[in-house]
Amino acid sequence: NKLGYGSEVFSLLKNQRLPYPDGYFDVITSNLVLEHVHDLDSYYSEASRVLKDGGVCFFQFPHRFQIWDSHSRTFLIHYLPKALRKRLYDIFSRQGGEYIEGYLNLQTIRYHKMVARKYFKYAESRGIHRIQNMNFLKYKGNLTIRKLANYLINLKHQ
Repeated sequence: NKLGYGSEVFSLLKNQRLPYPDGYFDVITSNLVLEHVHDLDSYYSEASRVLKDGGVCFFQFPHRFQIWDSHSRTFLIHYLPKALRKRLYDIFSRQGGEYIEGYLNLQTIRYHKMVARKYFKYAESRGIHRIQNMNFLKYKGNLTIRKLANYLINLKHQ
């Protein structure tokens, strides 16, 4: 595979149930997985199935309107039309635009909440507090882009 990992590291469960009984886990964590999942309903459904009543899930993932893309190491790329985004991925990533667009499924936080609420009693976003406290001006690199990122983060939102 283009990322250099084989089947001994990852196991792909497609249209399958997790190999655990209902209500098996007290806590479920999912770190940087959801942006690669194309069937979010099944993912959240399975997570809720194996979670005990009163259990807690923590999902950490990049979303559609993130400022920084860790896959291509590019600012604001997800705000662009798909054709332009694919071309920029060709330029800025090893894997190329066709490959990255095929394995990324970035959605908005609002969309994730909408899907998650079908399967969980409560869903909230904790990321906005972390993002609002981020100071891009302390990083090295293009000062104009860093000032723009700081400005966008501090805009009032709903």
